[in-house]
Amino acid sequence: MQSSESGSTSERQAPAPGRLTTAFDQWSALPWRMHLLAMMVLALIGLLRYWTLLSAPDAHIDESIYEHAFQLIAEGRSPYEVPGYYYPTAFAYFGHWLVENLGVIGARLALRACNYLALLITLWLSAAWWCQLNDVRGARGARGARGARGARGARGARTVRSAWLERVAFAGLLLVLSPGIKMGMYVGNLSFLAIGLALLGLTFAGQRPLVAGPALALSVALKPIAAAIFPLLVLTPPTGKTAAHRLAGILGGALTLVLWLAFPYFFELLGQSVERIGLIRTWSLYRLANLLNLGIGRLVLLTLVVLAALIAGRWARASRPGWLALATTASVLATPLIWAHTLIIVFPVIAMAGSLARQRWPNRDQRRNAWAEPILITLGCGVVLFYNAGAIDRLPLVVEALLLLIPAATLALLTAYVVRFSLND
Repeated sequence: MQSSESGSTSERQAPAPGRLTTAFDQWSALPWRMHLLAMMVLALIGLLRYWTLLSAPDAHIDESIYEHAFQLIAEGRSPYEVPGYYYPTAFAYFGHWLVENLGVIGARLALRACNYLALLITLWLSAAWWCQLNDVRGARGARGARGARGARGARGARTVRSAWLERVAFAGLLLVLSPGIKMGMYVGNLSFLAIGLALLGLTFAGQRPLVAGPALALSVALKPIAAAIFPLLVLTPPTGKTAAHRLAGILGGALTLVLWLAFPYFFELLGQSVERIGLIRTWSLYRLANLLNLGIGRLVLLTLVVLAALIAGRWARASRPGWLALATTASVLATPLIWAHTLIIVFPVIAMAGSLARQRWPNRDQRRNAWAEPILITLGCGVVLFYNAGAIDRLPLVVEALLLLIPAATLALLTAYVVRFSLND
């Protein structure tokens, strides 16, 4: 009896990692050839789906804005003279350097290639949190299957291949069906590159903080979608390897300040007016605040969302996947303009929530309600990915406000679900 109580106490002090953490460990232990093969398969799927947009000779809508800003830098003028250029000055200078060395067409193709590669990385990193329905064998099984000759080794190899195929299928479906990816390709927006760098930094902050910090800094210097992550990394890191996460946050935040302040014109970015564009085709909290005449600016919104995320993080003491879900959701909700392609950063939340619901339903005690949870989670993921904020433009104030709350609340609920069940489920 005493032994049982002791074991229970020990378990509370050091809870065993849940399925999501185990799934990620198994994913990271795959041979590099399987990672490369997955990227090649996804690249082929994407080329078949988006070849006309990727190979278009003319600049897309946002590419025209970028290239105009690059040209103004070459003329010694501010890039913020370009309507719609809301990005840090460092990106304009980098683009100007690319144009000088590769020409306009070469710079355009180089940015498209980087953006596309970052999208594939985002998809594969998100798929890392997808659990096979029957628990996938651990990294030991993945490594041991190569040399095992018995039945156990063969089963382990089949399980690893099955899990790999599931993850590729999950990422491929997102690639083909996501309206955010389609929209990002159509307008030529570089959100994919910023998001890919941010998720790389978040994924490896605990293992390689000296690499994760600069990756996060480059992401925010390109497009500040993930700016809310730095205080969360420093003040509320996930459980385990807190020192490494804090180092990544401090290093990334310091490098971000350098990249922001080392170039002229940066403070003009803070003065850019987004009120008009912030009232159309976006379901951001900034739009909601403007609609209700609350007088909340972008920096105030960022502060409020980060404070709420810090409180939630300290209260939940989230595991690594739960913390990642919280950080990416906070980043989106703190962004004043949430377009469909901005939501690519919450792909890990979609993977985690869907995977947890699928894992949990066969084990429910009340079989008559067993399907309720995965159905609700699927509907929630659908709302986040497919909600058309442009369809609610210029509706009556109360109706529009309520409809703006739906996707934000749904994403928050998905994140709370992941935080609650990711540790020991």
